[in-house]
Amino acid sequence: MFLPRFNVTVRTNAAELPARDSFCINDCTPPSGSVMVKPVQRTLRGRSFVFAVTDSTAMADNITPPSALMSELIAENCKKLCNTTTDKLGIIVNDFLTEANGELSSKASAYSLRNYGASYAMLHILDGTAVISNLGNVSAFLLRGDELSQLSENHSKKQELVAAGGPSEDENETQLHVLKKYVGHSKCGDPVTPYFSETVEVERDDVFLLCSNGITDKLPESRIKYILSLQTTDEKIVRRLISEALARGAEDDVTAMLIRNGGKPIRSKKKKSLFIVAAIAAALLAAAIAGISVRNNSPANKPAISEEAGVVTPSASPAPTEFMTIEE
Repeated sequence: MFLPRFNVTVRTNAAELPARDSFCINDCTPPSGSVMVKPVQRTLRGRSFVFAVTDSTAMADNITPPSALMSELIAENCKKLCNTTTDKLGIIVNDFLTEANGELSSKASAYSLRNYGASYAMLHILDGTAVISNLGNVSAFLLRGDELSQLSENHSKKQELVAAGGPSEDENETQLHVLKKYVGHSKCGDPVTPYFSETVEVERDDVFLLCSNGITDKLPESRIKYILSLQTTDEKIVRRLISEALARGAEDDVTAMLIRNGGKPIRSKKKKSLFIVAAIAAALLAAAIAGISVRNNSPANKPAISEEAGVVTPSASPAPTEFMTIEE
């Protein structure tokens, strides 16, 4: 049986550690608060998938970022979110969000945290049919041919005023970005109902984009469409989206996840990868035998690096200036 193939590329830039943004690819999510030097890229085959980008509405010292907690909850519930049909998806997602809202709301109460919660956009692909669910200001787009469609709904005060005729000139710009809905906003136990897009039958060469408001606050849809349409690699497209948002003054974390239906597998040359791994292993072994140790000149001022996961995690004095790797 033929199974569709999706190439996934995700990259983030964090203004500081721990990261405000997170993401989830099926049941995989980065360690809490980590960011990347290089993009995470995967080629996936199957019938059902869940992809998500999450964004914290508030942060607190020594507390798990709500975006990371939200991504972990999505990963833990991946099977439930995937093993369903489009007509039952609404009930499954509503139940999941009510539980997730309770988790975040309880943590906020336990630590007396204000506005502790997460925005999210989740792409559900079920047997070739795509649906977006979202709350907050994480956005989802579909590029099909030369047409770009926004599949998500923005739940900021600004969007609410736009729907009512537009904000007045004397509206405070900061207040316009206040979110009216997000996971953790409702009281523990209260039902949570997200926005659902119309179902879309996935076609070959469709490109989906999930991105945090660090991109959509700075790049108009026309520019997003132009960048997504570039004839280059997905990694370069994602890098371009982030770099242009930063160049235009994005102060928030910036995350972009691109999901392309079809195309060449991202990792098709396994032999080459094995040779690279073998060469690295040989070099490490030689260094160990020779008694060579690599020392950090100023460990207190640099993020701690996990060799196993290939991630950079928060340290006492974080000052990241580039993307940090989750995995190759």
